[in-house]
Amino acid sequence: MTELSEVTLDSAKRHIEAVMLERRIEIKDPIGFFIENIAKLEKRLADFKEGRDIPADMTQEEAITWLSGVLAYQKAYLTCYQKVPIWLTTARYERELYILVKEESIPLALGRFLIAVIVAHVQKNTAAIATDSRIQLAKAYLQGGIELSDSAMNYLFDVMLFVPEDEKERSFFVLVKKYPGGQLKYLKDV
Repeated sequence: MTELSEVTLDSAKRHIEAVMLERRIEIKDPIGFFIENIAKLEKRLADFKEGRDIPADMTQEEAITWLSGVLAYQKAYLTCYQKVPIWLTTARYERELYILVKEESIPLALGRFLIAVIVAHVQKNTAAIATDSRIQLAKAYLQGGIELSDSAMNYLFDVMLFVPEDEKERSFFVLVKKYPGGQLKYLKDV
């Protein structure tokens, strides 16, 4: 098994392949799979800590240690997938998102959200309003950003949230161009 500090996207993909073979299932949305699995494991860990449902061949401490290790790997695998940007072309992004949703590679709500964010970016006269569910989707699926490709270049964008100082105003999402090998900073932070 890969050491926790050595978990990569490749090892996460191998884990998904092994799970699909072992359970005879198809996992089309690895991020959704890991999020769901982590929630189940956290519930089971809470049960172990309260002394419930501990395997007969383990002590409570052994069960907690074992499941904590499994949970750490699941979280590391999830993080690897979350760092990968979603790649789309500027000319056909709506069609590409439709295919990803139809193939169940991403949730329908994420496909709709991405269309709203990209349209807001391209048209510059609209805003993709932030809701709790959209924020959760962005945190789960878009930490790696969005890569938009046109005939000339590929552009990598971070998905960011604008939070107005006036609480009566709505927060909204923006795409901010990302430059490899560094980070953008506000002038006041330099």
